[in-house]
Amino acid sequence: MSINKLIELENKKEKIEKRISRLKNRVSLENSQKRAKEDAYKKRLAATFLLSDIFSLVKRVSFSRYEMFTIAGLIIMNDLNKYTSDILMASYNFEIQKCIRSKDYENELLLLGKDQYLVDRKISKDINEILQLINGIMIKCKRLIENSNLEDLRTKGQIQFVKIKEKQRRKKIESILNQLKK
Repeated sequence: MSINKLIELENKKEKIEKRISRLKNRVSLENSQKRAKEDAYKKRLAATFLLSDIFSLVKRVSFSRYEMFTIAGLIIMNDLNKYTSDILMASYNFEIQKCIRSKDYENELLLLGKDQYLVDRKISKDINEILQLINGIMIKCKRLIENSNLEDLRTKGQIQFVKIKEKQRRKKIESILNQLKK
């Protein structure tokens, strides 16, 4: 082969490698955008649950990012992601309030959630029981939603969201007033 042909082949090889590199970068970018979109969706699902009265039941201050994604996974696994946030909020709070009023009901939900919960080795052991309880709440919420009037749940959920917003607004006003006093 002549030197010119070798140079020409080398140039073609470089062009092809550049194209392959661009395609890999494009696919990688698309995958990361898709993953970011899915993560945002899961955060919204978990955030709706975390806005409920769950903290008055579990006596915990916060959840890690991984635990939030696990909660979102439980929501998706129980097929609750097809409902609007106001319906979910009403059903979450209904079941959580029943747990707060009755320790027996809480234990029943814990057992129900434990039966259908796969232990994740990345989750610390102290939160496993809480996640099993949350799974039981999700299972009961699914049944509640299926057996209830969705319009009633939607209205109750909207009222609860208004109360949450009002509480947030009051906290903000109080913090501003406290800053002004200093």
